[in-house]
Amino acid sequence: MKVLITGISGLLGHACASEAQKRQHSVAGVQHTANLQFPSIRVFKSDLTNRAAAEQILEQVKPDWVIHCAALTGVDYCESHQDEAFRINSALPDSLSKSTTQFGARLLYVSTDAVFDGIKGGYTEDDLPCPLNVYARSKLLGEEAVLQNQSNLVVRTTMFGWNMQPKLSLAEWVLHELQCGRKINGFVDVVFSPLLTTVCAGMMFDLILSGARGLYHLAANAPWSKYRFACELAKEFGLDSCLIAEARSDALPNRAVRPLNTSLAAAKAARMLGREMPALEEQLYRFHREGERRAALCCGS
Repeated sequence: MKVLITGISGLLGHACASEAQKRQHSVAGVQHTANLQFPSIRVFKSDLTNRAAAEQILEQVKPDWVIHCAALTGVDYCESHQDEAFRINSALPDSLSKSTTQFGARLLYVSTDAVFDGIKGGYTEDDLPCPLNVYARSKLLGEEAVLQNQSNLVVRTTMFGWNMQPKLSLAEWVLHELQCGRKINGFVDVVFSPLLTTVCAGMMFDLILSGARGLYHLAANAPWSKYRFACELAKEFGLDSCLIAEARSDALPNRAVRPLNTSLAAAKAARMLGREMPALEEQLYRFHREGERRAALCCGS
């Protein structure tokens, strides 16, 4: 299978590229501002909001699937840069969906658990979205555009993992602060059900190969608060969880309103894939092992 991955330099995009290579698919990628090198992968440097540039890449790669990981994800940034947020998170997937259809390819659009209001949690694909901020509204509009083609696939999820770019993901930030002996806040009122990026990437390819189309949730098998996530992460890495204070998110000076409980129910995906969603404990263990392998590779180089 020929796969084109947008946002290949990002947290999930890199994991998708590694998964595709492991499965011996032909892989190409697009990065916008990053300059990462990917051995044996053809990577284009391009602004995909330029439809002509996007279609030129599609013409050269001739993919069977485009996995669209690229997005503007800074929630507060989106709140104060609305035009940019809607251009990247809504207009781009709309344009890309039309172009992939034109070139005979299908599109997998990565969306977010943030499209819900966070009042009840455990959201299924049948629950009505109610976005609270610009980021979430822009991503929901992107979903709606992509799903106009019934052959496309939209995956709602949230993730943690190792970042290839010189910025820390949530899990990496927690580890860094604890390793430095600094106290941090863990929010007891913010609940989610994240997947490790490599686990999420594997499930996305399994959905593609299973013939899935339409909307699917991918999530851990149970919700955790951000506080518990930080504490369990500390435990896995042998760090001092006493440095993590129980806190509430309303103490944060955020520009954008954020939903509290965005945990997702993924029974539909579990049925499609024929297996249960993974527990967060086992994902943290895998995250730890991935970090050790990454450190060994860095030392070897």
